[in-house]
Amino acid sequence: MNMLNPILARLNKMPRAALITIGLFVALGTFAPWLAPQDPSTQNLLDAGLGPSAAHWLGTDHLGRDTFSRLIIAANTSLVSVGSVLGVAMTIGILLGTIAGYHRGWVDDLLMRVVDVGLSVPSLIISLAVIGIVGPGYWTMVLALALAWWPMSGR
Repeated sequence: MNMLNPILARLNKMPRAALITIGLFVALGTFAPWLAPQDPSTQNLLDAGLGPSAAHWLGTDHLGRDTFSRLIIAANTSLVSVGSVLGVAMTIGILLGTIAGYHRGWVDDLLMRVVDVGLSVPSLIISLAVIGIVGPGYWTMVLALALAWWPMSGR
């Protein structure tokens, strides 16, 4: 922690609060399976609609599932999906950008026109088209968003 003190001292209070909040979100999402106090999918209709208590820190939903556990697991899902989309999109973009920069000439022109076409089509249209062709699903959503966002890093 001593190494972080000079860095944190230079930050204003608002960015420091944002950094701590994002760090907490990432830590919760990373260790979600071990931090969730209860199984987030277990239903208990006798506990449906309870308010916050010692057993259920944020209460329960209409099916008696623990809201705090579901929130922590949702953070994990968000981190995995964002990381997957960024990983695939940046891999495609960096690969094509590197090929275009290395070969120059007509290869560069061709790949940059492909990137320009990718940037000119709205990302929502690309995502909906991919989901319509492939079908619904979690990994289809990751693929659709990655195909919609790769031109930003390819440029």
